[in-house]
Amino acid sequence: MLKKLPDYTPWTWVIQGLVLIVGIVYAVIAVASGALGLGGLGTARDIALIVLGIQALAVALIGFILLAALAYGLYRLKLWLRDALRQLTAYARLGHRYVEQFSRKLAAPFIAAESKVAQGQAIMRALRQR
Repeated sequence: MLKKLPDYTPWTWVIQGLVLIVGIVYAVIAVASGALGLGGLGTARDIALIVLGIQALAVALIGFILLAALAYGLYRLKLWLRDALRQLTAYARLGHRYVEQFSRKLAAPFIAAESKVAQGQAIMRALRQR
């Protein structure tokens, strides 16, 4: 039996990403200030490296969010296009049917005349052979 995954909305992923970023920022600040009793970072260079790392993480998460939004948008577009293309196909088939009916009506007199001529020629050939 297949396990159904929870149906997350795109906003759920954004909120989870923001909570992750805020948690990492507070953890870095706590370690850097020495509040956890881990000694702390004494130099501005180390703090600057941590801030740059946080910025890189934020850029990576923004890229991930944009990629997830693009994938979700394509999924929604596919659902919308499925119905639209189905309706367009129905209209195309209807148009094709009308074109075929018009073509048959237009060509019917020529086909009838050709068949009458062919029938007359066949009768004449049969009479000549006797």
